[in-house]
Amino acid sequence: MEVLIVLGVIIFAVLIGGGIILYFVNKAIRAVRNASNSLAGQVATRIVEEILDDDDHVMGDTVNRPAEPRSISDMTSAYAPSIARDFPDMNLSQLISSAENALCSALTAIQKASTGENIDAAREIAARPGELSVTDDFERQIGNRIDALRSMGQSEFFTDIRIHQTGIHAYQKNEGTCTITFQSSVEYYHYIKQNCNIINGSDRVKKQERYNLELIYIFDDTKIGSDITKSIAANCPNCGAPVKGLGKRSCEYCGTLLKTIDIRIWKMNTFSVC
Repeated sequence: MEVLIVLGVIIFAVLIGGGIILYFVNKAIRAVRNASNSLAGQVATRIVEEILDDDDHVMGDTVNRPAEPRSISDMTSAYAPSIARDFPDMNLSQLISSAENALCSALTAIQKASTGENIDAAREIAARPGELSVTDDFERQIGNRIDALRSMGQSEFFTDIRIHQTGIHAYQKNEGTCTITFQSSVEYYHYIKQNCNIINGSDRVKKQERYNLELIYIFDDTKIGSDITKSIAANCPNCGAPVKGLGKRSCEYCGTLLKTIDIRIWKMNTFSVC
């Protein structure tokens, strides 16, 4: 008899416990269903689906997703008024465009020369009609890069170049010189080959980088001690006399108007990834 009582108590306890469990399970199911209809529930569901999805597929999407353009340090609003005061006739937009073209030409020249095309990279960049001219330091920078690649038997590629944005990063006036540093957000396929194999970079995934482009204008070479720096000073296109002073509109020796050479008196001095 006692055994039957004990057994009955156990069965009763199991039934009660099972009922309680079923009650809370049913309540939890209703809560989940209600949550799934809400925005938060939909987001949570989506996150769970992403986590449970095939790992390789998720990783593949991440790798192949195009990178966002690099942001730049754009101080144009701060420096543009000072530049306009010093160079009232200068077209800043044209100067930016010329600087961007000089960078693209430099990268193209490096690719051509390092891949075996018989070109003089420095001559290809310098003295282009209507474009920004360059300093000896700029030509030397390109030449050194090409020499280094050739010495290692490597070729460097810059293809499908796109410049997203360019702004003024810095503007400095020193004794006898002015320097503008532009910063550009650049996108391209960039890779290095050796023995026909890519050893650095990718020809399938574009790279996003920032470049600093330094332009120099020497308005008084008598205050500059370096012979190299003197050689890039601006001169009057008529008589050859040096153009001294910021914003000069005419040659102080022959009177020739200088408005048309505002762009050409600026020269690209260096470029670098930052």
